[in-house]
Amino acid sequence: DWASLSAGSVMAPFWHHGVAGASRSMTRAPDHPAQRLRYHGRQGCGAARRFAVEQAPSVRPRIRRRQGEPAMTRERMRLFFAPLLLLMVAPFAAAEPETPAPTVVIVHGAWGGGWDWKETARALESRGFEVYRPTLTGLGERRHLLSPDIDLTTHIADVVNVLRFEQLEDVILVGHSYGGMVITGVAEEVPERLEQLVYFDAFVPFDGECVLAVGREADPSELCTEKAAARMLTETTEAGGIPPGWVAPGTRPPTDVPHPVSTFIEPIQLTGEPGNGVPAGYIITRETAGGPDDFNVTAKRAEDLGFPVVEYIGNHVPYRADPEGIARLFVGFGPVAGPASN
Repeated sequence: DWASLSAGSVMAPFWHHGVAGASRSMTRAPDHPAQRLRYHGRQGCGAARRFAVEQAPSVRPRIRRRQGEPAMTRERMRLFFAPLLLLMVAPFAAAEPETPAPTVVIVHGAWGGGWDWKETARALESRGFEVYRPTLTGLGERRHLLSPDIDLTTHIADVVNVLRFEQLEDVILVGHSYGGMVITGVAEEVPERLEQLVYFDAFVPFDGECVLAVGREADPSELCTEKAAARMLTETTEAGGIPPGWVAPGTRPPTDVPHPVSTFIEPIQLTGEPGNGVPAGYIITRETAGGPDDFNVTAKRAEDLGFPVVEYIGNHVPYRADPEGIARLFVGFGPVAGPASN
């Protein structure tokens, strides 16, 4: 009740803790009819002065007003504050619930890391997307974890756990290059969390295929072995990594780093076609329109599976030179539509 408050009763807690000047002003001021100020003096060396306010129970404090001014009755207070409360509450009551931002999770390719997609993520976020770009175990800023034990199952678990721990649903899951193997495995495990798959110049594996076997005529069982890896790949590091031959020794990060070799030879386990029923699309990059490309085979496979296929003129890593263009491509790619179309 505002009418029952007085200046003395409001400030009493501050006087009690020794606000500067309170003792001087209060010793000059006459006692309020409803209060008696009692000075307790000092207690010990350097102790602060303390005041206690004793409230007289039989006297109600009154707010002083000018002569002839009507009292602020409860009714007047209600009439005064009610419009203010309406003004404060109205915007919240009228506001419509916000539409959740579309969520994109980008899985990088071999030798890369989430760092590689930073600018593309910023471009998507400026268009209203919520973007995650996890780095797979043993790569990027997690290169110190590289070991021969890291395989495709490890990387699938990396992304599945992001979806679960971040509680993500209706996710647009993008896989670049080797990332196509990963997102195919994620769709096999948690299809209910996915809205769409986007294979970006990426592998589209069938059941039992490993990276070294996708699109090849040879039996996967002959290619998904350490012996085949030693024959088909460059030398590996002691930690079981395939070094990126295009990176000069001593190059400072961020840069491509050795990729876990076991991820290239572990066959993926699927119960049906790639995607597990999740709507999917394919983006093929070409240096020149209609020209040859390393991923022509998987693009043709995606087309045969009924995936819409979009062509982008550029190299295999166009997001480094054209993050805005890649963001626009994601926004306008079939069902992959965000809140803005520019």
